[in-house]
Amino acid sequence: MEYEKFKEQFVEDLKERLEAGGEKFSVDLNAVQKMNQNYEAVTVKPEDAIIGVNLNMTEIYERYDRGMSYDTLVREVADKADRALHDRPDFNLEALQDYDQMKEKLSMEVVSAERNADLLEKVPHKDMEDMAVVYRFVLDSDSEGRGSILVTNQLMDNYGITADQLRGVRPFLSDKYDVTQHPLYKETGEYDDRNKLDIQRFVHQTLKVKSGEMFDVVRI
Repeated sequence: MEYEKFKEQFVEDLKERLEAGGEKFSVDLNAVQKMNQNYEAVTVKPEDAIIGVNLNMTEIYERYDRGMSYDTLVREVADKADRALHDRPDFNLEALQDYDQMKEKLSMEVVSAERNADLLEKVPHKDMEDMAVVYRFVLDSDSEGRGSILVTNQLMDNYGITADQLRGVRPFLSDKYDVTQHPLYKETGEYDDRNKLDIQRFVHQTLKVKSGEMFDVVRI
């Protein structure tokens, strides 16, 4: 079965499988943009819910193409979607709409600027050589990983804030101390670009060893 026909049939059969227990589900295909990864997903969510789960349709088809039974695949994906929906982080949707509460969950993530060029057009970020700093609200974190929401331009508009305001809260700018008053402020990159760390120069170093000099070799 070709991919286009497969995904249409799979969505129908997955929905039928999920609804066998009596609960109604919305099952649709969507293009998903994530950091370092873009893919077509089958999105599953209870009919009356706001939050759902995305499952990579390309990976599902690859399993089928490698010989997995179609019926087995439908069953396994349905079970996976059901577990993900029941195990998703429990968070307050009203709090998600309140920036004063959400800013306490703000964190940074450094990503490749080149690999995420399209997505970076839709999110506030700060370029740093060939990398970019983006922002996330961390909702839940444990040994299995973390649940987070990427801050987008649309989300900032909903909050009525700018990128400068976003970077103006902890952990990016402490409200406890005015860094410009520090006696060593003039030595920071914020004061003078010449003080900024040259990452390329820092990373790409050639060690020159003199004749007769003793040194340790460390294998990494």
